[in-house]
Order: sequence, then structure tokens, then C-alpha cells
Amino acid sequence: MHKQCFEQKKDASLFLKELRAKIDKIDDEILTLIEQREKTVLEIAATKREVSANPKYFVPKREQQIVDRIKAKYKGCGDFNRLEKAFTAIIYHCRLLQEEV
Repeated sequence: MHKQCFEQKKDASLFLKELRAKIDKIDDEILTLIEQREKTVLEIAATKREVSANPKYFVPKREQQIVDRIKAKYKGCGDFNRLEKAFTAIIYHCRLLQEEV
């Protein structure tokens, strides 16, 4: 009996390890995409400075459009309102990058 229980736990433990490795890979991909977003945002900031002496980096309507677009595409399992906070934080981070350069 104990051997059978141990084997089940071992299998579950191995499966959990595999799932955690999968999550790590997904997190790495998310980080890569955020870094790509940062680079693009810096290009946008440079372009804004070329066309305006006093560029606006905070454009609430545009930020809301981004969130609305993502919300419409979201097919996940959870409440989008929680996920929206993560996207809002990324948008805010990128806006600060624009203001810093």
C-alpha cells in the first residue's frame, strides 16, 4: 500500500515539476514580449519628439483602447478585471519609459 501511494505521489510530483517548467518557459516568453514592447514604445517616443516639441505620452483614450481590445480578445478562464490590472501596469511602465528618454 505505501509503495503504491509513494509511486502516485512521485508521478504527481514529477508532473508538477513539468508544469512548473512549462510556467517558467511561458514567463520567459512574456518577459521577451514585454521587452519588445519597451523597444517599440521607445521608438514611438522618439517619433513623438520628432513631430512635437511638447509630446503627450499619457493619452488616456489610447490606453483605454488597448485595454478594450485585449478584453475583447481574452478567452481565458479567469475574471478579466484581475488581468486588466497586469496590462495596466505594463502600459504604465511603458509610459514612464517614454517620459524618461
